[in-house]
Amino acid sequence: MGDSEHSLLELRLFKLHPGTREEFHRISRDGTVPLMRQLGITVVAHGPSLNDDESYHLLRTFSSEQERIDCHSRCTPPRNGNATTTRR
Repeated sequence: MGDSEHSLLELRLFKLHPGTREEFHRISRDGTVPLMRQLGITVVAHGPSLNDDESYHLLRTFSSEQERIDCHSRCTPPRNGNATTTRR
């Protein structure tokens, strides 16, 4: 990975509810991270924090800030202001 290929490093830190990290990791490992990679996002690293039992990290790279913005727009479902909620 050369500097011209990836120049923006994004680090996301997640503070999780107690007792949920193992499930969060399973979902990330088996679903979210493979999906990101299928969409062309470079995931450098992800996993539970070594410092405590409630933190998780995700490290991704992009060629530019604009690529990161475009990726977010492409990968985020549109919000529909007309959505209805079913109450029971």
